[in-house]
Amino acid sequence: MFKINKQGRIAFISWLKRRVIPNDALRPELLLLRFALMGQALTQDEVKTFLGEFGNELEAHITSLKIFYAKNSDSFSLTGRLSFEYGLKEYRTRLLWTQEVKQTISRSKKWPLY
Repeated sequence: MFKINKQGRIAFISWLKRRVIPNDALRPELLLLRFALMGQALTQDEVKTFLGEFGNELEAHITSLKIFYAKNSDSFSLTGRLSFEYGLKEYRTRLLWTQEVKQTISRSKKWPLY
C-alpha cells in the first residue's frame, strides 16, 4: 500500500500551488491533472486562483494567436487555415471551461468536493 510521507506531501502541495505560467497553457493536460487533484488538498480560494491564472494565460495566448492569424492567414493554405481555426476554437473552449468551473466552485457550499 502506498502512503505519502511528510516531505512528499509538502512537495505535492507545492506542485499544486505552483503559479500558471504562459507555457503551461500550451500543455493543458498537465494543468488538468493538477486541477483534478486540487479538491483534496487546496482551499476553494486556491483552486479559484489557479483557474483564474489558467484563464489569464489562455486569454493571452488566444490574443497572440489572433494577432498572428490576422497578419499571416492570407498565406495559409485552406487546410492550414482550417487547422489554425480549429486550434483557436479549442483554446477558446478551454477558456470558457475555466470560467464555468470557477463559477461552479464559487457556488459550491461543500468543500472539499469529495
